[in-house]
Amino acid sequence: MVALEGKVLTWFQWWETRAEDQSWWDFKNALSRRFQPALAQNLFEVLLGLKQEGTVSEYRDTFEEISCPLKIGNTNYFKGNFMNGLKEESRVELRLHPLKTLEELIDLALLIEPTT
Repeated sequence: MVALEGKVLTWFQWWETRAEDQSWWDFKNALSRRFQPALAQNLFEVLLGLKQEGTVSEYRDTFEEISCPLKIGNTNYFKGNFMNGLKEESRVELRLHPLKTLEELIDLALLIEPTT
């Protein structure tokens, strides 16, 4: 169990006394809106626009953060989005390898990242 403290505890106490509907779903949505405002956006749109700006590792972290709430079982959708956001030199190299899972794709992208 996680203990709430600081800002989160204050917000939770505020929410608990003011929320009309205190279902798990409503709590989860309110928590996301408060502490992860990006989740209030259309995450499909955010994911489609995501581009690697730093390292592959940084890109992976952001990709996972955005895609985590998206409950889609289609691996090809996520593989395509991940590939689309990578820098061109990484995409070219990755297309040479038949990778079945997103995890394989990410692992190889980390291994082949140019060191410039």
